[in-house]
Amino acid sequence: MLGTTMNQVADFADIPVVFGPGRATRIAQDVSALVGEAANVLLVADSGLRLHGHILCLEEALLGAGHQVAIYDEVSGEPTEAQVAEAVTAGSGEWTKLVIALGGGSAIDLGKVTAAMLANPGEVTCHRMEETPFAAKAVPLIAMPTTSGSGAEFTATADLLASDGTNYWYRAPELMPALVLLDPELVCTLPGVPTATTGIDALVHAVEAATGRRASRESQAAALSAIWLICENLPVVMSEPDNLSARAGMMQGAALAGIAIEKTGTGLAHNIGYALGALAPIPHGLAVGIGMAATAEWSAEGNPDGFAAVAEAMGVERKPEAFAPAFRALCAEIGLSLDPPALSGISVEALAARMGAEENAPMLEANTRFIGDRDLPQLAARVLHKAARNAA
Repeated sequence: MLGTTMNQVADFADIPVVFGPGRATRIAQDVSALVGEAANVLLVADSGLRLHGHILCLEEALLGAGHQVAIYDEVSGEPTEAQVAEAVTAGSGEWTKLVIALGGGSAIDLGKVTAAMLANPGEVTCHRMEETPFAAKAVPLIAMPTTSGSGAEFTATADLLASDGTNYWYRAPELMPALVLLDPELVCTLPGVPTATTGIDALVHAVEAATGRRASRESQAAALSAIWLICENLPVVMSEPDNLSARAGMMQGAALAGIAIEKTGTGLAHNIGYALGALAPIPHGLAVGIGMAATAEWSAEGNPDGFAAVAEAMGVERKPEAFAPAFRALCAEIGLSLDPPALSGISVEALAARMGAEENAPMLEANTRFIGDRDLPQLAARVLHKAARNAA
């Protein structure tokens, strides 16, 4: 089953994919194939991965094959525009011939933009929200996820925080990796809470890709396969973290979800997730899970057939009204609380304003059901459990 699914990932992907337990140990061969022998490589990685030995293993493999390595492993939390400049400096500009991004969506997003900026010197802020195209092709990037959630390894989009805390999106063909390396052994060290939140992020990606306004037969096929894989394997990896087969299933599900959202974009739950993240320290996967759980019934009215198919992929009755309870039940099963204390400090007005901000508009436009300005306060109230008081 897993081999067949991996073939499906490769078939849907627009870029080369390699997969397998222990596959990361052969990274030097991939570097040589892309840029030649004795290449200068910049490794952009999550800060916590040094503790698990992942950074050292890659460094030893690269050095042992004659490549030179510079390392930027300051990625912690959401990536920032300032970190792009730091990573470019670590790569010494023209010295770098290839970038490896190792980690979750934050490290991969940072690696993608860093690879582009290494070939396009200047201020990264000029490229916010497609304001200025990149003039030159990016340095080749190998994306190696260590979480099963963001799908960033299959998209030409990145999200970076500005100095004022605003989350800006970057999108350009230059941000697409040259190669994706999926090794489920890299995910086995991920603790329980990040496993849950990133898994829910991947599931929401797949749901929004299957039901969104830009959904196609191809995106729906990838997304529905992702939903089945995630719902089958996420509870297993929460109870059996070292279950390599289940970790592989989650990695493939997240990959298919990432491939799907590259074609469709994300929707209302991600709009809410980014808005919440700008207002309180809520992990991204939890934030989008809160958004989905609060608005699922509302969105399903805009595409009942799509949500019925999603419900069936989750293993429940093929009815649109079956999706929301199934989604909430999965969150409860994996121990993910959808009402964290941080929500209490957010007002309906502040959340609605963030949801309507320019940087979050594309997600509203891609949503399965039309969203007008008048809908935002009501949707924000749903999220914050204040609908009754708001109506009064």
